[in-house]
Amino acid sequence: MLNNMNNRKNNPLFLLALSFGCLFPPCALAQNKMTAKQATIVGNYYHEPCGITITVSQANWPEPSEQPDKSNKYEYRYQSPERILTGKARVTDDAVVLADLEYSEDYFDAAVPDEQPELIKKYAKLKKAGERHRGIDLIRNEHNTLSLQNYGNAMNYYVKLGECDEKFLDFSKLEKRSDISKQLPKNWKIISATMGDLNKDKRHDIVLIVEENNPRKRLKNTGMGDSTLNINQRGIMVFFQRHDGRFELVEKNLTGFIPSENDEDSPCLADPLMYEGSIEIKKNILIVHFNYWLSCGSWYVTDYTYKFRYQNKRFALIGLDESTFHRASGEITETSTNYLTKKQIVTTGLNQFEKSNPTTEKFTIKIKKLSSLSKMTKNRE
Repeated sequence: MLNNMNNRKNNPLFLLALSFGCLFPPCALAQNKMTAKQATIVGNYYHEPCGITITVSQANWPEPSEQPDKSNKYEYRYQSPERILTGKARVTDDAVVLADLEYSEDYFDAAVPDEQPELIKKYAKLKKAGERHRGIDLIRNEHNTLSLQNYGNAMNYYVKLGECDEKFLDFSKLEKRSDISKQLPKNWKIISATMGDLNKDKRHDIVLIVEENNPRKRLKNTGMGDSTLNINQRGIMVFFQRHDGRFELVEKNLTGFIPSENDEDSPCLADPLMYEGSIEIKKNILIVHFNYWLSCGSWYVTDYTYKFRYQNKRFALIGLDESTFHRASGEITETSTNYLTKKQIVTTGLNQFEKSNPTTEKFTIKIKKLSSLSKMTKNRE
């Protein structure tokens, strides 16, 4: 860490960030013209010690201003072992600002001596209001890294990311790691990354969602739904971290299990994975969650949550939870399947708008062999 600090000692913006904690500009300098350096920010960044990943991508929403600020045309996806957050990002030549991300602790969360009762009352009111500083600044450095001062001191108290106890965080760009980039399919790109221990060796492994990068598979849509439909195929790739810190590909699925951003047959379908879905790692289990929500053509919202565990040198499907919700009636049906015990529970009679009268049925299912992640298909088999 000291070497990294010395390499940045000549960066005046970084020194200013250290002094003031990036509580106000110029950590995020406003620019109306997107430069070549700004364009290179798109990608996936990770901080291995705390298992945090940040994805920076170009946004698709329309700019309300007549003179659009292209530095605002970005969005981020922040994922740690505790939470997943998305929002707008502001990009300049010197910094990336996660605009909607709130500090974990602000100045009024600091401990106050008992001899200052008025200050204690003042801080208590601010804590109750819960309006902490928004906007976390990451300093752009050479070699495709982002840096963050995570907390201040007694005179300038704050904690930006409470799930990480390190003071200075460096985020490296995944796309620049040869042990990962060389194993990506040709003309595919990384669109999200998740870190966590999958094989119980206490090292952070990486799960990547990758996407084909074929412009011909971005189709114009003149009907309902998005104006452009991205039907580029997606896949999932799982890398274990070795003892030397390098990542080794252990399993992948590029055969359609991960749905594309859009569906040509259902143009009103929101992105099943990136809109409300997720990839998570909890207690050494890989959890894949899809959310099927349509803005037209159906009242139903359906969620699928798959649970995979690494055993016998493959990721076996050990559980599947399915939930169907009718947006008009409020009716909910839930099905939970445990492939290890071969038991399935179906619950009906649930209602989000009215009093529920649930009924539960239990079944025994017949399976000869656990499905593996690499063999899963679009039909979820």
